[in-house]
Amino acid sequence: MADNDEQVAKNLLVYAADKGTQDVDRQKINAIILEMSGDSKYTNEKKEKRDNSQEWIATARKKLATFDATQRSVARHHLTKTEARFEKRRHELDAAGTCCAVVDFDMFYAAVEIRDRPELKDKPVAVGGIGMISTANYVARKWGVRSAMPGFIGQALCRRGPEFGMPKTELVFVSPDFAKYERVAGIARAIFAQYDPHFRAYSADEAYIDLTRYLRCRVACGDHASARAMLADEALESGASRLAEAREAARRVEELEPELEALRAAGDDEDVIEVEEDDDDDEPPPSREERIAALEAELARARSLVDDAAGAFEELRGRGIDVSSGDMDVVARHVKKRLAEISAAVDALPALDIVADDKAGALAERVLDEMRATVRDATGGLTLSGGLGPNFRLAKVAADQKKPDGQFRVGAGKSAVLEFLRDLPCRKIGGIGRVLEMKLADALNVRTCGDLIDNLPECYCVLGKSAAMGFLHEVALGCGECGGPTDDGEEDDERVIRRKGLGNERTFRPVRGVAALTEKLVRIAGLVSERLVKHDMRAAKWTLKLKTTDFRISTRDTATKKTGKDKYVRSVKAIVKLLKPLLLEAIGEAEAAGTPLEIRLMGVRSSDFEGQYVPLARGQTTLKDVKMKPASPPRPQPAAPAAQKTLADVKFKPVSPPPPRSTHPAPASPASPGATAGIDGADVDPATLSELPPAVRADIERQLALWRKSRRSAPARRPPPKKPRTLDAFLAAPAPAPAAPPPTQVDEPAVAQITSMGFS
Repeated sequence: MADNDEQVAKNLLVYAADKGTQDVDRQKINAIILEMSGDSKYTNEKKEKRDNSQEWIATARKKLATFDATQRSVARHHLTKTEARFEKRRHELDAAGTCCAVVDFDMFYAAVEIRDRPELKDKPVAVGGIGMISTANYVARKWGVRSAMPGFIGQALCRRGPEFGMPKTELVFVSPDFAKYERVAGIARAIFAQYDPHFRAYSADEAYIDLTRYLRCRVACGDHASARAMLADEALESGASRLAEAREAARRVEELEPELEALRAAGDDEDVIEVEEDDDDDEPPPSREERIAALEAELARARSLVDDAAGAFEELRGRGIDVSSGDMDVVARHVKKRLAEISAAVDALPALDIVADDKAGALAERVLDEMRATVRDATGGLTLSGGLGPNFRLAKVAADQKKPDGQFRVGAGKSAVLEFLRDLPCRKIGGIGRVLEMKLADALNVRTCGDLIDNLPECYCVLGKSAAMGFLHEVALGCGECGGPTDDGEEDDERVIRRKGLGNERTFRPVRGVAALTEKLVRIAGLVSERLVKHDMRAAKWTLKLKTTDFRISTRDTATKKTGKDKYVRSVKAIVKLLKPLLLEAIGEAEAAGTPLEIRLMGVRSSDFEGQYVPLARGQTTLKDVKMKPASPPRPQPAAPAAQKTLADVKFKPVSPPPPRSTHPAPASPASPGATAGIDGADVDPATLSELPPAVRADIERQLALWRKSRRSAPARRPPPKKPRTLDAFLAAPAPAPAAPPPTQVDEPAVAQITSMGFS
């Protein structure tokens, strides 16, 4: 096999991995994989990506060729500031005794099937079919069979084993039973929740568990049962969950009852519920009677959940919650307050010194071993591999170190983390895939995390202040996520970034045509809708993802046009109504190009959730963080519409030298628009008056009228000096004699006061 083809198989085909094939001819396995892949659309698409990567690598090398000392200094300055921020966060987490665990079932689907069919234990087994393999057991991996590999390639590898040092055999295919796998996963999740009630599971076979608070309780209480009771009140959690379901069902009843009544009142020919039909749809739309039956069934389910509120109240009353109001929303607030009190009591416990205290690390390892043993006993012998670390990124890497049925801990503290990472291949880090691995190796000569930290300035030269650079810098230092919001997003702190998106996607045999693709859309929209209902969430933004048979991926976004609460939706009908135009648009574009749209993967994703907090960028502050300087009250100013000039825009003429002093009144000057109190009207540019807002112009004209009147009745005054004078200068300056006022207006006390000041 040519070197170029070897790179395609090794670096770009996800199922051409080295795991489990250390004792065989890996190059020959890759040759068979590439031979069986042939000139397929998938392989061609991967080759195209490889060619694009080569262009990126060539551009990166050109940048590095001109990377001089000045640029290196700038890069180091930026990296130093970024590193300080990362290290500050690391110090905070270590001080809190943060300990994260990741547990992962070993060959989960295959292990469940082998548990139920022990005769398959020593045979190469693949869960899936001739089209795609979901999971392969460790026996099959000796022949190079991997997850995400086409089944026909896995079968060929087993049959051609003698070509790379393995005997000929047959790969045993087992059809997947996802309902069974979900039941097993549920058993394990109930155990995980004992250690972290807010653990996260992104798939059926994996869980992310924050042990920090549990370890505090374990040290304080001494045993698992007491620590578990202190960490979370399970009866309270159960009652709260039932109450949440009842509250959601009550809202659903309010939505369904008017819809059902309207449908019952409508005639047979009246379509009160919009049903979109396709001209080429083989199945007729549901009849009025069928729609009524479906709504009645859904309404009955919702009412049964509402009736369960009484049971939830009883469960909560037993835990000391005030349910006398009978209002589910009020009781929910009482529950939330009690849960916050429990959480605060745990947070008040002293933190473990996870960095320097070996006993703390040993306790964490013992707890993880207990958890794995409990799951193994509860699931009939299924094994998990586990990893511990100061953050989830390192814990995930650790979970792969001792597979299968083992565990590993990465020590806390900067020195321990960097020592672990020094020789770790970059590919082991989540987020660094085959393409990025190839770019780092070929353009920057970076293959391990140690190489990465040594070449950070070069990475900065190529990537600049990009998100990718920030990610690689974080990886090089061994920093990462610790804790965080739950899927439910129950946190009240405005700084917590809630879940950004929720979706689902499915791969299937190639499908074309409006009717068939719409059917897929409805099915996937239903899966997303179920998850939104489960988490009591609604979304305003929706994304449709399509992967064609030539493995090209496209996404299209849309958002609801309504406002207020109607902006957020989650029903299947509303989702399909939003996304079907995007699907029709994609079909139309493909037909216009002369290539009918044929899809093998479809996904639906929701985002912009109701009540979602606005995510803050790293380092960004909120209004509460801004320390305002004390300021004097602003002068009252007439409000000016946008894009109009205000008084501040008035351009004054240069002040002319003062005229010779005279005891006679100066002649009145022409009316000068723009005069205000304290400003001589003769000094204002007349051209600005018409450009001012009406309210400002009216105020200026009023004051200008007063100024004119004073000019006619008052003696001449000296123009104000350019600089303010002192009181002594003011008193020393001669002043013009005031005009004699009419006798009826003489104010004798004022005259006496003026005379006493030296004025005549």
